[in-house]
Amino acid sequence: MSGQLTWSHYAELLIIENDLERAFYEKQAINEKQSVREMKRTIDTALYQRLAISKDKE
Repeated sequence: MSGQLTWSHYAELLIIENDLERAFYEKQAINEKQSVREMKRTIDTALYQRLAISKDKE
């Protein structure tokens, strides 16, 4: 666990079942210094899936 996120961040992250997806959002929140609300919005807009789809075009 990173000391840069709050328990509220981790409560939201624990909902995500996919380990890679959870790690992606954790790193995203740390790198972008996101609040819990911002991180939740990022999760709700499915950034992980959208990026995965955009890289699968080949």
